[in-house]
This record gives sequence, structure tokens and C-alpha cells, in this order.
Amino acid sequence: RMNIVSFYDGDSLIETRSCIPNSDCSFPIFSLEEERSEYLTFNGWRRSGTAEILSPTQFFSLPLSTTEYRYDVMLSSEYLDVDSNGNIYSLTLNDTNAESLIIPSVLNGKNVTGIKENGFENHTKLKIVSIPESVITIGDSAFRNCTAIISTDLGDSITSIGNGSFYNCSALTSVTIPNSVISIGYNAFNECRSLSSVIIGEGVMDIGSSAFCN
Repeated sequence: RMNIVSFYDGDSLIETRSCIPNSDCSFPIFSLEEERSEYLTFNGWRRSGTAEILSPTQFFSLPLSTTEYRYDVMLSSEYLDVDSNGNIYSLTLNDTNAESLIIPSVLNGKNVTGIKENGFENHTKLKIVSIPESVITIGDSAFRNCTAIISTDLGDSITSIGNGSFYNCSALTSVTIPNSVISIGYNAFNECRSLSSVIIGEGVMDIGSSAFCN
């Protein structure tokens, strides 16, 4: 039995293909270096409703229940910078269509050890955030109002999650606080209304008021 698989760029249908479930199927061909705007680069294809991103150069085995993949774009490293304290942030003050943010451990010759306060606030299209193990601190309101984030991979070296750092990340469904974390600031995950699973590591000693209130 063939499944019809749809490939989307945002809400626009690019192509449909017929694939046999659990058999190899190929993606439409796009260049990994293709730029979608001055802020964005092509990251791969994201399985709809998940954080899984697959390279467009590989074949994939189609699960029985999957019928949609979406073109995923990430914020280009050209629009990221690191301050003198090693805190990374976005150079664009405006929201972009970036859906993924992969934070590097080194940028412009500087070690990335933190995420600057308000560093990515109001980037409302971000769905996936990956934080490397070099990061020790997440600043206040770092991802405030990033209302589309569904997944964030917190590195195992983080010791402090700042006040309001993920405030109103209303699409976030689960979070695992690593054992390295000592403190979680007030309102850190406040108004994360989709949050249904929270695992808190054994190292946490201080949780601020309304940290998980929704």
C-alpha cells in the first residue's frame, strides 16, 4: 500500500510523492547552502509534529503514520555574536522565520559559555533549540515569548537557568533539567501552557517562585 507524502515550505505545498511505508523514500532536492533570506539557511526536512530533522541528501524510511515533512530553516551563524563574557545572542532584533537554532560551542574564535539575557526573545517561529555542553548559564528572558518552541535540548553543563528564560514558550511540551543545574529562576517556565512533563535533575537546590506556573 502506497502512502502519499507531502513536502511543505511553511504552509505552501512543494511536492507530493508516493512512498511505501517502512521502505526507503527520497526527499526533494534542495541545497543545504540555499539561503531563504538574509538571516536564514536551509537546515533539512523536519518530520511534522516532531523535532526530528533529516538531511535532504539522505533517504528515509517512511513510518506508517507520517505523511508530512516541512522545510526547516535555521538562523544563520552570520547573525549570531558572542559578547565579552562568552554569552551568545541574535544580532537581528526583529523576528525571523528561523525554525531551528543550533548554538555552536565556539563562535568567531570565542568560547560560548552562556546565552545572553533577552538573547533570542520574541523569535516566535523557533521550534527547535539545541544548546551545547559548553553553555553554563541561560540568561534572564533568553527565550522569552518564543511561542513555537516544541523542543529544547539543554546541555549537560548548565548550572543556572535565568528568570523568565523560557517564559511564554507556550508550545513547549516537555523539559528535562539536567543534573548539573543548581538554580532555576522565577518565572523560568511560566506560561508554558503545553508543558505536561517536567523532569528535574538531582542537583537543583533552588527553584524560584512561579517557575513552572501556567
